[in-house]
Amino acid sequence: MPANSTDTDTLRVGRVNFLNTLPFFHDLSRQEVIPQRWSWDDDVPAALNQKMREGSLDVALVSSLEYALAQEQYDILAPICIGIKHQSDSVVLVSKKPIEKLNKIELTLPKESLSSSSLLKILFKQKYGFENTFVTKTNHIEDVFENNEAGLLIGDAALFQKELAPYHYDLGLLWRDWKKKPFCFALWVAQKGLTGEKRKSVDALKHFVMRTLQYNLYHLEELIDCLRQEYALEESDVEKTINYFTHLNYWLDEEMIGGLMDFYQCAQALNLAPACSKLSCFGEKK
Repeated sequence: MPANSTDTDTLRVGRVNFLNTLPFFHDLSRQEVIPQRWSWDDDVPAALNQKMREGSLDVALVSSLEYALAQEQYDILAPICIGIKHQSDSVVLVSKKPIEKLNKIELTLPKESLSSSSLLKILFKQKYGFENTFVTKTNHIEDVFENNEAGLLIGDAALFQKELAPYHYDLGLLWRDWKKKPFCFALWVAQKGLTGEKRKSVDALKHFVMRTLQYNLYHLEELIDCLRQEYALEESDVEKTINYFTHLNYWLDEEMIGGLMDFYQCAQALNLAPACSKLSCFGEKK
């Protein structure tokens, strides 16, 4: 059923089609029969942000900065997220020059991204004191280097890049080196004010996804074996994928929230988002 279904009981769910989201969804049908009617909309983060903002989705995995931008509209489905304690592996600045020589040049940003692109702007301005301009392109290394000397890659394009750039910088590591805190890239959010069957469905979805996540992280070898087939992974990429899932953190714990609030403060300072001093979570008593 499409996301714009007129069936008011159908929960419209947006999910990102990147490798790092698979633990949320892989073999969801393995669990007991889902009683609710859910429709799925697979898209890139920036597109899901827009669909949530427009109200064409009820719940979605969105860029973490999207919550700050429309915080009056959303509740967070804690405690699940996508973040990293140290390195990200899939949010990478690729460059023909060392980072200290990138001041005052134009950088490319992927149109699919919001949080990662904002993080790069924050790092360059506030960590390094650089003055840069930015242009938006597609998420491919050949587009980065078509007319520019450096740019950001995210998701699978960054993780499995085959055309190696002279210099690579993991934005998660740059953030950790600077703030000494983890970074949260994506949050599960639901529209505020959902009632009746849709509200029940959001609660059910949250618990199904959490159980699926826990199962897949506990049975990581099983997940990797499936990915070998589904993604046709080369053996050289298998170890990289295993390390990738090991570096990811899917829990919005106290440390992750601390890093998230630091990110929001930095974004506000650059006028990338309004002030956000409190997280509103789904199901909490107001």
